[in-house]
Amino acid sequence: MLWPSLAPIWCLPILFLAMLLCLRKGPLMAGCLFAVIWLSLLFHCLYMHQYAEKSQQIEFKAQIVSLVSQNRDWISFDVRVIAKPHQDGFFETLALNNVQRYYRLTWQKPDKIVVGQIWQFNAKVKGISSIQNQGGFNQQKYFISQHIVAKGRVKQAELLSHSSSMRQQIMEILSPLLGLFSHGDILHALIFGDKSALTSQRWQQLQQTGAGHLVAISGLHLSVVFGLFYGILIGVSRYAFSWQHLGKIQLAMVFAAVFTLGYGYLSGFAIATQRALLMLFFLLIFSFIKQFSHHWDRLAYALFFVLLVDPFASLGAGLWLSFGALVIILLSVKPDSVDQQSNLDPVLVNRSIDVPELTLTDRCIEKVMLLKDNILHGLVILWSIQWRLALLLGILQGILFGGIAPHSIWLNMLLVPWFSLVVIPLTLLSFCIWLLALWILWVLGIDIASLQSFSLMIFQWANLSLEPFAWLLQLSDDLPLNQLVLTEKE
Repeated sequence: MLWPSLAPIWCLPILFLAMLLCLRKGPLMAGCLFAVIWLSLLFHCLYMHQYAEKSQQIEFKAQIVSLVSQNRDWISFDVRVIAKPHQDGFFETLALNNVQRYYRLTWQKPDKIVVGQIWQFNAKVKGISSIQNQGGFNQQKYFISQHIVAKGRVKQAELLSHSSSMRQQIMEILSPLLGLFSHGDILHALIFGDKSALTSQRWQQLQQTGAGHLVAISGLHLSVVFGLFYGILIGVSRYAFSWQHLGKIQLAMVFAAVFTLGYGYLSGFAIATQRALLMLFFLLIFSFIKQFSHHWDRLAYALFFVLLVDPFASLGAGLWLSFGALVIILLSVKPDSVDQQSNLDPVLVNRSIDVPELTLTDRCIEKVMLLKDNILHGLVILWSIQWRLALLLGILQGILFGGIAPHSIWLNMLLVPWFSLVVIPLTLLSFCIWLLALWILWVLGIDIASLQSFSLMIFQWANLSLEPFAWLLQLSDDLPLNQLVLTEKE
């Protein structure tokens, strides 16, 4: 992030020998040298074919991974470059197969393209550059964090593979149905991670409210999905299984992780989604193998492995926001603050000691009061976390993006709990019910066209849950000081 350049390839063997010499007496220095070697090696693999700022025409094979934007004549999309095993060298093929490299392409009046197709492209491409302006948007830094190494314009293309993934098939069935809803564009983004349906006006409203992260699949969404299915599985296991409690918890965590992985696949496995999944899975793994370790140790292990798999994650805002949110939560919630036993009403405790057997009315009153204390205790914890997240993450966003939306602080205090507790669970549960109904119709051999009225009824609740969100977005157009620029731009 701060160096003017990385170590050249010819220096890496020398640095590797120096690292070996420092292993025993200087482990910290050895770790720093390993970081330099690893980061430089992956960077050279990523930029194996360095393109100049001047466009040059090349041919390459690539798979479409996402559609960025489109209008009447032009479409912009990202493709993953596929190595040529018989034409590229061994080390070049090895590097291209193990380091994801993407191009951002534009195409005028293209054929119908969908995510998952493989094309042979003939395009004019050039390297990623950015204006050296301290106050401007660093496009090069952003593209490197997304593994996008070149951008270009398609001249000719030939479709090599017509097969579409299961995700694309589901999108082709569900997208027309979601388009019938007033907030179908947001539902489409929450389910599939595809934000191409969002209009420019909607994007402007999301920016001035600081709510763009709510419609982009991130660690928040994956955590909510994991917690939703974990809670459902734990609730079911209380009545379905009778073995020890620890075994039920671990099994529920494994199945919840599988559902979360499926949601990651459904959202397209974008780079930010992959990092969030890695973070979540490593936290789970270290919870299994280091059950008595401190939560700060688990967070450090997860950060280490995320950076080991993708060192360029530090260039993107997603890593800082995700781990920053976890740090804020860990600092906000103390272990003794979640101790439910400390929140019991002393009157209830004394009553349980003095009176061994209570009447049915007294037991009902006791349960109601205990439920009231638990709800109040949960609201206090939620408030202590939420106001810190809104304030500190708002400041962090201002540092990362060079601007801040003043209203995002109080809006996120309302929207983040609403999305976490209502919108995302309702959307995902609606989708799961719809997917189950689709599978049943497919097994029975019934035409899926009969599913339309049922689909409208299922997703109606999820669409209604977005009404307060849409109202606040419209309200933001009339609020003063929508956006403040913190850095000067030339």
